[in-house]
Amino acid sequence: MKLVSLPPLSSSQPTVLNICEKSESWMKQIGGSLTTTSTVGALLVYDITKRQTFDNVLRWLRELRDHTDSNIVIMITRNTANLNHLKSVAEEDGHTPAETEVHSPQGTFMGLYTESPDRITQEEEANIGVKNQPRATTSIASDRSQILKTRNWWICIFVCSGFVVTGRVLSTLLLNYYFIQTGRDACDDPKQFKGTWLQSFLQNAAFPSIAFLLLLWRSLFSTHGETQSSSSFGKLFLLYISLGVLFSAYSQLYAIGRTHCVFFFWIFTTQLIFTSIFTAIINKHKFNRWIILSIVLSGVATGITSSDDAYYPCESEGWKMSYGAWCSFFGTVAFSLSLCIMQLGFQKVIPKTESRVSAVMLMQTNASMIATLICLVGLFVSGEFKDIKEDFETFKTGKPLYVLSLIGLSLAWQVMSLGLVGLVCLASSLFSNVVSFSATPVANIFVVLAFRFMDDDIGWFKGGALLAGILGFASYVYSLYKAIKKQEIASQTELVRV
Repeated sequence: MKLVSLPPLSSSQPTVLNICEKSESWMKQIGGSLTTTSTVGALLVYDITKRQTFDNVLRWLRELRDHTDSNIVIMITRNTANLNHLKSVAEEDGHTPAETEVHSPQGTFMGLYTESPDRITQEEEANIGVKNQPRATTSIASDRSQILKTRNWWICIFVCSGFVVTGRVLSTLLLNYYFIQTGRDACDDPKQFKGTWLQSFLQNAAFPSIAFLLLLWRSLFSTHGETQSSSSFGKLFLLYISLGVLFSAYSQLYAIGRTHCVFFFWIFTTQLIFTSIFTAIINKHKFNRWIILSIVLSGVATGITSSDDAYYPCESEGWKMSYGAWCSFFGTVAFSLSLCIMQLGFQKVIPKTESRVSAVMLMQTNASMIATLICLVGLFVSGEFKDIKEDFETFKTGKPLYVLSLIGLSLAWQVMSLGLVGLVCLASSLFSNVVSFSATPVANIFVVLAFRFMDDDIGWFKGGALLAGILGFASYVYSLYKAIKKQEIASQTELVRV
């Protein structure tokens, strides 16, 4: 890459400067060679098949315009020979800093200099592809755009994490409330082991609320509709079907496990292990010490959290406990697998032109709709639908609150699921699982404050679990922060290799 500096008119030949390996020495070389009467021209070339090279050129453009005299001509071009089928830089992005097909920078710049050594008219500026706007504004805008994207990404990370925590707390509170008001909290009540299909149905049934938000989002922010090929449609169909089946499977298996097995939470903790294994195999996820520490801490946060909930099963039911343990185990496998398939779908199947918000809501809506249909069939085939009328009539706080509690429970589960899917899209399936586990101690503390089961209180174990959950979440967030910084350093290193 060359920098062509045109001296005053008395000189006959342009001076060609090589860009140094270090930006500091490069800027010194430029600064020492410029005068107030010279015109500087630069031809910046990027590879249209590599987005990183385009970003590097924008950074160079900013440095040129910020550290040189105002008498500067910048031209940016691309290597277009037989590479359009591999193009990764959008046409509109290429025109943002101004793009032109120039192949002889020295002759071009000398011609411009001869016509007007110190001033370029608006018409000439348009002819060479440079937009009529302040030099610094164009380059700084690109840099600010990247900063804004990173900031918005972090905001989305914390918003989705908030959805997970809020949904986990509300769903746990409302589920306990439902068990108490229907009398299922008593060990000798035969209804304690019923209603599992209703729970799994409610866990997915609020998908119309997400579908409404999806339509609203697209009507407000979508600029054009995306067409999909038949092969792409087939892949999306298989993706949503598989996720819907897994959603319904782990919803039902978890509903059985938490009402039948005393050791449900300990078995539930193995979910992190399965997610780690599946994401390493399916998503090729790489681990570091901060991620491993996060897995350990969030696992401890859930493992030492006592499960004194209203659906706490009786220890005397031996065969039911064994049945519940196996259901819990397979439920963890199904849940972990669903997270990793989600991540694979975002990476390989979901069109890149789809916005992240639309992609997340679309996946959640379609998968939950399929899971709802499966659970609805199970509800009627098992005969559990007959118990709904009895619960409605005998609900201790009245029929209206019965309906509201079920609606609230379904919405809370949907909020948590939306946050989990969002974290998978933004970061990884493993991070989504870590956030879910880190929220467990928070939900348990709210249950203690609201219901005081078995005269329980917030002791050392719950405080330690909460601290472990916070540290586990912070550890993974720090890992993400380091990964972003590493990418920025890599971009700076590749700056001189374009």
